[in-house]
Amino acid sequence: MHNTLATAGISVFLLGSVFASRADFSGPFALTPPNPGVFEIPGPGPISFGGWVEELNAGRGTVDTSLAPQVLGLGIDQASRPMAFEFITIPPIAQSGIVSFDYLITGQNDGFFSWSVYEFGGSNRRETIVSNLVATPTLASVSVQAGEFFAFRVAANGNTTLPDQTAVFATREVRIDNFAFTPIPEPGSLVLLIVGAGVWLGFRRPASRVGSKA
Repeated sequence: MHNTLATAGISVFLLGSVFASRADFSGPFALTPPNPGVFEIPGPGPISFGGWVEELNAGRGTVDTSLAPQVLGLGIDQASRPMAFEFITIPPIAQSGIVSFDYLITGQNDGFFSWSVYEFGGSNRRETIVSNLVATPTLASVSVQAGEFFAFRVAANGNTTLPDQTAVFATREVRIDNFAFTPIPEPGSLVLLIVGAGVWLGFRRPASRVGSKA
């Protein structure tokens, strides 16, 4: 009986922990090494930051991990032509779950911030794009399957007109915090956890009084 109670108690603990998540960039989503700081990305990468890789397709970008593990900053400053880069989980996510985070966006002229999920090689991409500026913390979340990649993307679409070389500069700066990953158990595991919780609750019912008078 004690073994049954212990097993049921462990099941209840696991059931609760399935839905618990830590609101920062930790574990496989850590931003270090290198040590926290502000990094100017001069050209095409990739450059590793903990469990992430930055890939710049053109121009210059900034990765700010100075407030790691709580906050990540991504930006492109004064782009005179279209520039963009991705910040990608490497290796892919090992377990299905929910990625959530808060974001702020500042900048000028044309650009966007996005988050996406995709399979190896970029196939079956599911992307959410935010082209407007966001002045108050806004919550976002997306489901991820085991083996998929998760990525942030920042773009600033400046342009230079010819022949007088008149430049229209664009900037995008994004602050990301309250990042969390909540695993989703396999269906069979979830059933076992729920059954264990039911057994545990059953054992907790008070015993009926024996021999009481009507």
